[in-house]
Amino acid sequence: MYALLGDKGGTSRLHSGALPSVRLPLVEDVPGLGAVLSGQNVLTWAALAATPAVAWLLYRARFGFHLRAVGEHPEAARSVGIHVHRVQFRALALSGAPAGAAGVFLSMGAVSFFVTGMTAGRGYIALAAVFLGALRPWGVFLAALGFGTAEALAVQLGNLAVPSQLVSAIPYVFTLLALAFFAWRRRRTSPTAAVPAAPSGLPTLETP
Repeated sequence: MYALLGDKGGTSRLHSGALPSVRLPLVEDVPGLGAVLSGQNVLTWAALAATPAVAWLLYRARFGFHLRAVGEHPEAARSVGIHVHRVQFRALALSGAPAGAAGVFLSMGAVSFFVTGMTAGRGYIALAAVFLGALRPWGVFLAALGFGTAEALAVQLGNLAVPSQLVSAIPYVFTLLALAFFAWRRRRTSPTAAVPAAPSGLPTLETP
């Protein structure tokens, strides 16, 4: 960027295109609903469509079965003939593509230029959404909506007489609270199972 533009902070001096928004002619006239649904970026709709697609891929497709097997226990997957490294590289490519699309949305959807640090910790928030959603596509979708709501609230409060430091902290405070709730829920729903005593004269089995 510095070699081409002489600027280390951003590409505002470079004329850059932007991805189009999708207008819904019938929906945009509906009070309230039209302002939410119509005019969204094309990548926003692609992200919404990706949720059922990922759910189908993970739980209905053969590749998803192999992927979950490799993720849970690669040695067991290898023992039944699954090519572990091939599945891992495909998973890396498939996960990198929407991550790259998220970067494209920041620089060609929300705005039409790149600025250093524009991600603003959103990658960590995305990881929090994954864990809060219990590693399931629809759960992650709902968690992402919650984080998006918190960020939208911060934007709205920025127009009021609210300290900017408090406004900027809202998405991250929500992230910490969500992770704390996830840890509490996991502790309650996954109690340690008691191991029954072995009969006299037989060796005991120790759980890891």
